[in-house]
Amino acid sequence: MATYAASIPLADHATREFAAMSRLSEASATASKAAGIAPEILEFVKYRASLLNGCSYCIHMHAHDARQLGVPEATLVALADWDDSDAFDAQERAALALTDAMTYQAREAGIDPAALTGAIDAFGEAAASHLAVAVTVINAWNRVGVAAGMQPEPAWGQAPATS
Repeated sequence: MATYAASIPLADHATREFAAMSRLSEASATASKAAGIAPEILEFVKYRASLLNGCSYCIHMHAHDARQLGVPEATLVALADWDDSDAFDAQERAALALTDAMTYQAREAGIDPAALTGAIDAFGEAAASHLAVAVTVINAWNRVGVAAGMQPEPAWGQAPATS
């Protein structure tokens, strides 16, 4: 679990922004579901982005949520190195490739076009659009969680080891 040396008490002072982000999260989840994106894929995206961004709170929450959906522990562990695993189908791989590309876009000076076209090919334009918003939302929450020093809830248990 990450330990933060310093944090900003965002939840105490940015309450309107937190509420707006929560509404955006709910809207994204509703639209993604309506577009036919499987709940497990959305949790894979949230968990993977959280791993990449080092948000302990989000890692634990989305591991817990994935377990609640029946995702096996071995699959959660495989998300740490999904591109070298045979645990994921073509649609899941496209979602994870998009997640990595969007999460690393600043480091990579843009989003890999193959990840964008792969998501469209796997999901169709409408669902890929909703998936891209879901990736954006979790990346925003990860940054908030790290900046605020948010810690996992004990009831969520331990996130799977990733090394």
